[in-house]
Amino acid sequence: MWLYTVSDKPEWWRFEDAPETVERLHVSRKDVRRRGVLGRVPARKPADDAECPDLEFYAFSRAKFYGRAFSRFFERHGDVESVMHGEFMHVLNHRDPQARRPLRALFVREGGVVEIKEFQSGHSTYAAVLHVRRWPLLLPLLLAALLLSLTLCGSDSSPAAFLKGQTSISGATSKPVLKTSYASYSATPDIVWRAGQTRQDMTLLLPATCTVDGKEGSNPILSAPAIAVDLNNNGSFESSEVVFNSEGAYLRAGAELRHIELSKKLDSGEYAARTIWTSVLAEDGKTPAGTATFDWHLTVK
Repeated sequence: MWLYTVSDKPEWWRFEDAPETVERLHVSRKDVRRRGVLGRVPARKPADDAECPDLEFYAFSRAKFYGRAFSRFFERHGDVESVMHGEFMHVLNHRDPQARRPLRALFVREGGVVEIKEFQSGHSTYAAVLHVRRWPLLLPLLLAALLLSLTLCGSDSSPAAFLKGQTSISGATSKPVLKTSYASYSATPDIVWRAGQTRQDMTLLLPATCTVDGKEGSNPILSAPAIAVDLNNNGSFESSEVVFNSEGAYLRAGAELRHIELSKKLDSGEYAARTIWTSVLAEDGKTPAGTATFDWHLTVK
């Protein structure tokens, strides 16, 4: 191992025209109290790129001298050149002073140049001190904030889509959910529609509350309504006779829809009709919560 120490009284013969500054290196309290080693050491800023030295090390330390981390590092990497400052070791690297490192410059900035002396011979040379830029240190915090915001947003919203035009039911109040195995629906009364038109006046509502064991609580579901009309009067409802389909969009509990758009125009007449409610649990917007149907009489004129 080729060992250097940082000079606290440098001889600035090479950087006489460069401004004097200081560099902060890793030290311990014991270094300061017992050995008088300072964290801020004399340094110079090179006047131009031609004066940059061909040695460099990071201001932070890899390990304490002869500590466990020190032993593991040298067992792994073998005999390397190092700079000792107090009881901490800084690995010394060789570099081409003329080389350009635009990618590294995003994460590492080059500080001042310090004088270092070979431990045994006292021979002096110069090394640039490197610092990790602060902005990469914020990335874990930004990532944690992003994950937290996604979690909070996800906890308050469901993946379900909702029907356009729905409004809150007048007088609907929010109450605690009693049991998610119970839900209430609105039965459809007999209705009159206009012949030859697709836009019809019709109220579809999902009650805000339901009653379980004599106690009233919030309706725990979202429900997607559909309407089928027995157009051929054969006594059954076929898939081709579905004239309104929410296409998987849901009505919230405590909300109502007062107008619907039919998929086809109807001729005048008397028809049997059926409202089909397909529901999911409101807490996650995807767990199936059953289906309810209501038959009613439709007049088209």
